[in-house]
Amino acid sequence: MSTDVARLGSFRERLTSLFEHDVADAARRTWLPTGARSADLSLDLGRAVTIGVARLEEDIAHGQSVARYTLYGAADSDWQVLSQGSTIGYAKLDRFAPVTARRVRLTIEDAVATPERITLGLYQPSS
Repeated sequence: MSTDVARLGSFRERLTSLFEHDVADAARRTWLPTGARSADLSLDLGRAVTIGVARLEEDIAHGQSVARYTLYGAADSDWQVLSQGSTIGYAKLDRFAPVTARRVRLTIEDAVATPERITLGLYQPSS
């Protein structure tokens, strides 16, 4: 087996292990349009968990909409910025310093059209 094949196999195993358990899968989700080009997606994870990667997905059947967003997390009452971005598109991964959070909020601050619901997955940081 060549070194390249072995490394690709190792890379596949790492990706599979990273994304096999979405801690937001059973979260209670609330979608709230906050304006003509803004919205909030709030998740209550039900318990405090350590997260370090967010997978954001936008339904692009009618084109990409999100122009600017911020992802926040909170264990108790204090929200902290986890990541920020300018677009999401079909799928985007945001990596951030591991944080323990019970609640997560995605704030779409600007969009080119009325934002549609965003799919948000949360994953524990890789070791």
